[in-house]
Amino acid sequence: MLKVIASLLLNAFIVSGLQGQTLSNDQKKFLKNNVVTICVDSNFNRAEWKAISDQVKDKQLILLGEFNHSSKEVFQTRNSLIKNLHEKLGINVILFESGIGELASTEFEKQDLSPRQMTNGLVGSWRTEEFRDLMAYIKSENMSIAGFDVQRTGGSFVYLLKETAQKNNIDSIHFYNLEQRYSGTRQELSNSKTIYDSVSARTNQLINDYRKMADKLKNVGTASNQINFCVVTIHNRIKFLSYMLAFLKDRDMNKRWAARDSAMAENIEWLRENVYKNQRVIVIAHNFHIAKFNEKESVMGEILAARYGKDMYSLGVFAGSGSFQDNFGRPKKMEEPDSTALDIKHVIASLNGSVNFISIPKKSMRGSEWLRSPITINDTFIDLKSSNKMILADYFDGLLLLDKVSPPKN
Repeated sequence: MLKVIASLLLNAFIVSGLQGQTLSNDQKKFLKNNVVTICVDSNFNRAEWKAISDQVKDKQLILLGEFNHSSKEVFQTRNSLIKNLHEKLGINVILFESGIGELASTEFEKQDLSPRQMTNGLVGSWRTEEFRDLMAYIKSENMSIAGFDVQRTGGSFVYLLKETAQKNNIDSIHFYNLEQRYSGTRQELSNSKTIYDSVSARTNQLINDYRKMADKLKNVGTASNQINFCVVTIHNRIKFLSYMLAFLKDRDMNKRWAARDSAMAENIEWLRENVYKNQRVIVIAHNFHIAKFNEKESVMGEILAARYGKDMYSLGVFAGSGSFQDNFGRPKKMEEPDSTALDIKHVIASLNGSVNFISIPKKSMRGSEWLRSPITINDTFIDLKSSNKMILADYFDGLLLLDKVSPPKN
């Protein structure tokens, strides 16, 4: 009798586990009718992007995500999509989750830079072979690039600031060591052991000196793109120093993250209104930042969605298996699919091809309920609470699903 009970319990446990791994017939039918295979293999020369082009052909702001910052296949897939959007829709501007001042320097000098040098202003995990390929294409097509991150991602802005100041006869006493002081202050502010009172006076003095420099630039007379980018970058330095200093006092991590995403949204709006007015742009950033909604955080995509509404399209990107590099360059194997609940990896595993696309329907359809219910999403950053579930229809307009990924080539 005990053996029978044990057997029944074991079978119940197995069935319970399988329920999290098995798609219903309605879900399978929905996927069959609504998933578009972009690539059947890893050959992007045969990629069919029309389904996405049709979705974004009238959009002014196209946000392309990634579930981490360092997966080769994500980079390759996105490169192929960007080329298609440029060639088919004439989109010429790409905005990157990298420092606004650093990529301004790259944009001004790009004709004299190699593709490798063009990646130096990007966030470190993007300085890869795949991004060099993208920069080579951007340069050959004379496309424009810009950064929108409030965080600094390199050291090139100091040269742009110096050159711009000298052209406009601003005494070097006002700018010669600003960026050097910023480096040291940023390091202190980012150290969890730093005490507010030990750095507040020095930080506020740096903020005041940056403001004086911005005023000098604004008062030179006729503004240029170089002057405008220098002023905006200085304002970004001030924003970063301000919210990092505030964090040392209140230790409110949500507030700190919200300040960054708010600054990034402001930078994108400034770029669109002042540099790329009436031009359609592609925005490249982590899924966290491009999402139209976040249950627990204030994110850039949500701020932009309130501004641009139907003129914006957010494309979330996920993968089913493989490995990638974390933000410190260490290889990391993706987790196994959740055995107790529906996991996005179960959906991806049921699809054919190496890259697939789903346009999330505006209204619920039979078999699409999983898009409007919490689904397990591991191997990524969702919020500061370490959540691993999201309602995809709230976050994105469409999904790009890759069967597997691997670390990129540095």
